[in-house]
Amino acid sequence: NDIDGGISFYPHFTNRQGDTWIYSISALDFIEQMDELAKDGKIDLEDKSLEPVKIYHSISEDDNPILMFLDLKK
Repeated sequence: NDIDGGISFYPHFTNRQGDTWIYSISALDFIEQMDELAKDGKIDLEDKSLEPVKIYHSISEDDNPILMFLDLKK
């Protein structure tokens, strides 16, 4: 998330308990944000062990939006 240097994340929806945040982002915006993080040295786009990097390499600009789920720790 944006607190620790990741992609900016502001939930569009939450579950009833409020501990799961749901956000959607267009494929193009996701690609652009990942490129920006790589340029700033915050993420290595060659480290394919990271799930966001796997997604980055498997999508194109005109793909469907990406849903992100964030489970908050207690």
